[in-house]
Amino acid sequence: MDSQTGNLKNKDGHSNLVHRYKGRLMSCLSPVSTLEAIKQFDVRDDDIWIMTYPKSGTNLSNKIVRCTIESTSPNITKGTDFPGNVFEFHPQGLPKAFHQTIAEEVSPRVISTHLHGELLPEQLTEGKAKLIYIARNPKDVATSMYYHFSVDPSCPDYSSWSEFYEDFKSGQVVFDSWADHVLYWWNRRHWENVLFITYEALIKDRRSEIKRISEFLGMPLDDDQIDMIEEESSFTTMKKNEASRPLFPIWKLDPALSPFVRKGIIGDWKNRFTVAENERFNEWYAQWIGDSGLKFDYD
Repeated sequence: MDSQTGNLKNKDGHSNLVHRYKGRLMSCLSPVSTLEAIKQFDVRDDDIWIMTYPKSGTNLSNKIVRCTIESTSPNITKGTDFPGNVFEFHPQGLPKAFHQTIAEEVSPRVISTHLHGELLPEQLTEGKAKLIYIARNPKDVATSMYYHFSVDPSCPDYSSWSEFYEDFKSGQVVFDSWADHVLYWWNRRHWENVLFITYEALIKDRRSEIKRISEFLGMPLDDDQIDMIEEESSFTTMKKNEASRPLFPIWKLDPALSPFVRKGIIGDWKNRFTVAENERFNEWYAQWIGDSGLKFDYD
């Protein structure tokens, strides 16, 4: 066991907001007991795992996958539709951690997580389950995380954008380094059971990406089904449905202040980054990515 309490404080002045596990900075909503149990979680062959770094399209991809299952298997029993990154959380107000509830779900289970690949169940390396990784350009990720952290009481309190910017650059934010998280799955994108998608592709050509996801899952869609999923996963529809999400009170987060579905665009970083910050960020990105070949759209 490797855990160390951080010294960051939340908006109420509490010092137990974050901790380190296996060297990675984790939220207090992901306690050591949960993280250790997750490593031994029993993966099913028909599981569908959606893996993202925070603020990278978790809810969008979740919606597409769930609509695909429901469209191609109309008689299937629907599982619990938790929002966003649920697998590693054990929030106050629930009798057990989400991974314990998910263990009891009917198949096929759709499991979303922000955990780094090294912290996920060992069985995922054995070829079990379908694994979908959604990556988003780091400038928009940083921008969206900053806005979310600014009003979420379970997240570290940053006094300024520049403070957050420096922590993001050095990987000192909850769920740790963006580059490390993304490259883990980019380097495994050739695995037969892994599909690597960018958030930007989902925004620019959702129809093609919906088709790509459905074919990867072995659940081909006709044109009418794709039309329906395009509409259900549109920003307008998801924004309208967000207010009815039942689990917001657990986080004590007002969606009017910091919605999970905030803008749904590419390039919002331009409203936050200064010219100098952008130039420095480009230098860091080149160092992070190296010769991996990973590229993103920023506009």
